[in-house]
Amino acid sequence: MKESVFAELEANRGTLASLRRSRAIVEGSRLALCVAVPRMAVGLSAAEHRRDELRAADGPTGAAFESGREAAILVGLLFAIIAPALVFPSPRTGRPALDVGQGALWVGLVAIVGIALLASQESYRPRSKYLGVQTRGDARRVYLTLAIIWLIVLVYMIASWEDALSDGILPYIGVALFALALGGMIVLWLRARRTDRTSAPSATAIATDPVDDWWANAASRMSGREATLAEQSYAAALDGMERLAITRPADTRRLQRRSPVLVWAGDSG
Repeated sequence: MKESVFAELEANRGTLASLRRSRAIVEGSRLALCVAVPRMAVGLSAAEHRRDELRAADGPTGAAFESGREAAILVGLLFAIIAPALVFPSPRTGRPALDVGQGALWVGLVAIVGIALLASQESYRPRSKYLGVQTRGDARRVYLTLAIIWLIVLVYMIASWEDALSDGILPYIGVALFALALGGMIVLWLRARRTDRTSAPSATAIATDPVDDWWANAASRMSGREATLAEQSYAAALDGMERLAITRPADTRRLQRRSPVLVWAGDSG
C-alpha cells in the first residue's frame, strides 16, 4: 500500500505543491484513503456530483464570479452609507452636502440602488467573506445600524420639509424612494437574523458543500477492516508527502499525533 499511495501522491504532486501546506496535507491524506479503500471513491464521486448540481442551480461559479458578488455587496454597502450623508448635517461642520430640496431625490435613488445590490446578493451573502455567517452576526448588525441611521435621516428630511416645498415634485419622489429603501433594509435585517441564526459558522462549508460534508463523516462509512487500512494510508501519506518535499519532517512528527479523522474532515491543525 505504501508504494501505491506514494505513486498517487507523486501523480498529483503539482496540484498538491500549489496548495498551502495545511490544505495539501488534507488533500494528500484524502488521496491516500481512496487508494487504500477504493470503495470510498464511489461515495466521494456521488458527493462531487451533488456539489456540481448545487452549483449549477445557484448559477455561475468560479473565482471571478464570486469576486463580482463580493464587489456587489461592498458597493451596495457603500451606497447605503453615502445616501444619508448627502443631506444629513456633518458632525464637523454642521452643514449638509445638499439641502433637503436639492438632495432628497439623490438620497432616494442612491438608497434604492444600494438596497437593490444588497438584496440581489442575499442568497449568496451567507457565504460572503465579508458578511457571511462565519462573521457571527455582522450582517445583522450592519443592516440594523443602517436601518436606524436611515430612519433618523428620514425623520430629519420630513422635519426639514418646508425647505423642500419650492422644489416641485422631485423631493416627494426622493422621500418615497428612501422610505421604500428603508423598508427593504428592515426586510434584509429580518432575513439575515433568521438565516444566520439557523446556520452555525462551523457548519457553513458543510451546509453549502456536499463534498466537505462527505469527508466530515468519512470515518463512519468504513468497516473495521477498512478503518485499519485507512489509518495505514494516513501514515503512508505523511511519509510520501515528506519524501516529495510537500511537507517537512516537523509536519510529519506533528501530524503523527493527530487523528486522521480530523485531517480527512479538513482540519490539519
